Amino acid sequence: MAVLIAACLMAALLPAGNALSCQTCQNRTGLLCKGTVTVCASVFDTCTGVYAETTEGGKFIAGNYQIRCGESKSCNSMYSVTTGSLSIKSGTSCCKQDGCTPQIPSGATQNGLECPACVGASPDSCDSGMNTMKCTGLENQCVRYTLSSSASTMTILRGCSTEAFCAYGNFSSSMADVTTVCTNGAT
Repeated sequence: MAVLIAACLMAALLPAGNALSCQTCQNRTGLLCKGTVTVCASVFDTCTGVYAETTEGGKFIAGNYQIRCGESKSCNSMYSVTTGSLSIKSGTSCCKQDGCTPQIPSGATQNGLECPACVGASPDSCDSGMNTMKCTGLENQCVRYTLSSSASTMTILRGCSTEAFCAYGNFSSSMADVTTVCTNGAT
């Protein structure tokens, strides 16, 4: 009994582990930010940089970048779809030192895959006289993404995508039906 009491007292007197401290900031016009350092809750084990970026014809249209406390399971993910001149990318990166700044995930290197590319308002507009594009980074799938709204409008996107984007698959709601078809070659 004395050993159990001594063990409990020793455990109570041991110093608690140090919590990670991360910058917290957000930038809605670019992919950089600096912020104040905040002590993370014990459920967080990494500082996470989360970004989303939309470009058209290589010009920045919209973006969001934030650094916050996060979990390792969300590290190093990337979602993207590129259809000709329109590109939508998002991703996360992480670091594990107090006050660190996660790197912005990159994916601009061509990877050898080439896919049909277009944005259209009907299946015919994307099936004839199509351009092709060279995929980059983790975009290892050709995608055909169809959005049909309850207002009887349709948008078709064809281009390059990551497997993570393709995993969203098909879904329906009262507002729209979405069909996603991905292949590792032409769609």
